[in-house]
Amino acid sequence: MLRQDSLGTPQDIVSVKAAIWALGHIGSSTRGLKLLLDEEVVKDLVVLAEESPILSIRGTCFYALCLISRIPEGASTLLKEGWTTVQHSGEVKWPLVFNEDLDSLPPPPPLLLSS
Repeated sequence: MLRQDSLGTPQDIVSVKAAIWALGHIGSSTRGLKLLLDEEVVKDLVVLAEESPILSIRGTCFYALCLISRIPEGASTLLKEGWTTVQHSGEVKWPLVFNEDLDSLPPPPPLLLSS
């Protein structure tokens, strides 16, 4: 589902987003993350989060990656993919990571305006 080339209909997009949510929840456990790593799904999620022309898919991938980052193995995996994560106890109200190179963020896709 993640690796299909075309998302021709709104239903296709909804199906992909549902699959992304499921993968995020699967990857939020140690066993589940191992399954995702065996199939290189985390790399696919990172690529979609950075490059998908559909912003709602990018956002859904971001949330799925946040679920994956909640376990130490997931945070380590994402660090290898170039994504910094923050793990905190919940007692810290606003944990932040400051990135000094904001130019390294991927650009948003071009806006398609129709008249």
